[in-house]
Amino acid sequence: MNIKNLKNIRPSKKKLAIAGVAAVAVLGTGGVAIAAQDGVGNDSDDVSNGALRDDLVAAARTAIDDQDAKATDVEKSDDGDAAYEVELTAADGTEYDVSLDKDANVVSTEQDDDGDDDQRETDSDDTTRTVEGIRIDDSERAIPDTDVAAIATAAQAAVPGTVTEIEAEVADADDTAAEKAVAYQVEITGEDGKQYDVTLDTDLKVLDHQLD
Repeated sequence: MNIKNLKNIRPSKKKLAIAGVAAVAVLGTGGVAIAAQDGVGNDSDDVSNGALRDDLVAAARTAIDDQDAKATDVEKSDDGDAAYEVELTAADGTEYDVSLDKDANVVSTEQDDDGDDDQRETDSDDTTRTVEGIRIDDSERAIPDTDVAAIATAAQAAVPGTVTEIEAEVADADDTAAEKAVAYQVEITGEDGKQYDVTLDTDLKVLDHQLD
């Protein structure tokens, strides 16, 4: 065999390098597409993809037969056949955990909350209860039921989403001025599926909001 001919058909280093870059680019693009379809951030179990989250919530609401139930949390799951878990609070204050597979088919439904006729639940320590589907923590200071809606609305002005908990704050003597200004801390599941903390003063003015 003519050695010169072999040299002529050997691909150049430059061509090999270009081919390698193209392959990496294709693989890289495919990886991004898969991640986008999953709709779940790499650093969190929360489902942030709007379309996927909407499908899961709709299936969960159908499972408990309450289309007005509030979705308080949507996240990945590795429990048996379940790929996702949706936490819902029904109109009567009852809380549910709905597990779904990767195709948004319901795997199981569990009721977390006994609920009662006046849509309030009191825990054994008598410091937490549920009002209008929102967990109220009275451990530091009691919050009147009539104030709950206004507090929730004020917090949602800063972070649109579902209010899951409200806690009244009482300042300590050694707190900073900024800490003493906080009257309420509100937990919200944002429309992006992430958890936020919003702080309000006594006039329900937003002091701060940040990812939990």
